[in-house]
This record gives sequence, C-alpha cells and structure tokens, in this order.
Amino acid sequence: MKTSNNKKPFDRKEVFVKTFKSEFNILIKTSIAMSFFALPTLAVLLWCMGEIMFLGKITPENVLNLYSIQARMNLWLIPSVAFLSVGAAGAFYVIRRLVWGEDICFFKHFWRGIKNNTRQSIMAGVLAITLVGGIGYASNLLSLNFQLESTYWILFLIQIFLYVFILLVLIFQYCIIAVYSDSMITIIKNSLAFTLSSLPKSVAILALMALPMILLLLFGNVYWIYLIITVLMGLAGLGYAILVFTLHAHGIFDKYINKTNFPQIYKKGLYHEGTDMDFESDDYSIEGSNLDVQ
Repeated sequence: MKTSNNKKPFDRKEVFVKTFKSEFNILIKTSIAMSFFALPTLAVLLWCMGEIMFLGKITPENVLNLYSIQARMNLWLIPSVAFLSVGAAGAFYVIRRLVWGEDICFFKHFWRGIKNNTRQSIMAGVLAITLVGGIGYASNLLSLNFQLESTYWILFLIQIFLYVFILLVLIFQYCIIAVYSDSMITIIKNSLAFTLSSLPKSVAILALMALPMILLLLFGNVYWIYLIITVLMGLAGLGYAILVFTLHAHGIFDKYINKTNFPQIYKKGLYHEGTDMDFESDDYSIEGSNLDVQ
C-alpha cells in the first residue's frame, strides 16, 4: 500500500499524539492482550509478597524461610515470564506496525508476531529473569556477610540499578525482535550496545512509561485525578508503555542501523525529504546483512 508523505507526522512526538487520537483502540486491545499474558507473572509476585508478609519481621530464625520463598518465586517466574514473552512477541509487532503507519488487523497481526517472534522473545525473557534471580540470590548472600547499614544500602542501590539495566536490555530485545531477524547472540549484543549508548535517556523513557503510576502516587488523594488515571491505565496502560519505548527504540535504530544499512525503513512512518512515496511491505530482508528486517 502506498501512502503520501504529506500525511505523515514529522517526528515521533507527533506519532505519539496521532496514535492517541486515532488509534487508541489498538492500545486498548494491546493492553488487554498483554494483561492476559502477564497474569501468571502477577500471580507469582502477589503470592511471594503474601508469603513474605506472613513471615512478619525477618529474624535469624526465619531467614531461611525467606530464602526458600524467594527460590520458589524465581523458579515459578521462569515459565511465567516465558508466557509473558509470548504476549510481548505479538504486542511489540503490532505496535511496530502502528508506528510505521501500516494497516493493522489486530488479531491477525498479533498472532503473526507470536508466530514469527515467540522463540527469541522467550529466550530473551527467560535469560532476563534468570539474571534477576541470580542477582537477588547473590545480594542475599552478601547481605548476610555485611551487617553494616551503609553497606546494605550500597548493595540495595547496586541491585536496583542492575534490575533497571536488565529491564532496559530486555525491552530493547523485544523491540529488535519485532523489527529485525538475526541470531540471539547478535540481538543480545545490540540490545546491550543500545542500552549503554542511551542509558540516561532510556531511564528517562522508562520513567515516562511509568508516568501514570507516578501520577497516581502523587495525586491519588484527588478523587477525579485518581479516577481518570485508573481508567486510562486499565484501558491502555500497557499499550501506552510499549508505544513509548518503541518510539524511543526506533529513533535509536534509525541513528545506528537504518540510515546506513536499511534506508528503506529509515524514519519509516515519518515524513522525510528525498522520498515521495512510502511502500508498505511485510518483507524487508536484505541478503548478506548482519541484521535482516522482517
């Protein structure tokens, strides 16, 4: 399908605004689908929190029980996050088509994303949650050996930083998998490079993804604000979050990959000089390249 550039947004901020104005239903459908795939992960986390609360104050006598709960949680999170990653394969593919200005039949393209990208998405999710579990276990062991409060807070901050870093790498992997076809090793290497090269901005984007929750914490005592934010989060929260990071990731892809290696998808979905028409296609593979575009 051909689309005229004069109808396209000039930048990704306009894509964001246009999406909320004309494609809000896609965000709602994406959020509902992702909520379904996130249910096992949410259930495991809630169960773990309940078990820890039931323990009460952590003492030397019950610390082994705490570690047992965390070990079981990490074990159950592996299949739960794998299931979540199946949904991510479909959701990130749908949002990729959305920001590229391509036609979307939600269920058809959500299934296509799952069919094409599930294997690598699961590998990315399982690797990430395994690393998170390992960091948590190592942190617990170090906490036992260092009883000083200052040391505890240093370890805690390092742990939070590593969790955020792993989350960013994982989301970049989901975005890469939705666009390019390549080996898992290359996807991991590129996601690490993208995260490191854009770390401050990516952390800010992560905060923007969580903005509805932050506003809820700040203004939750104001009833009408609480009501509006809750409704919007319930309808399109996950779709909004995927949209925000996808737009951020595609800007980085254009900067480091597409402009040189894949000019046919450089600033795809945006107006840019030098191209009168944009051709929509499902096959963007290029022979002999390290990264093949779906």
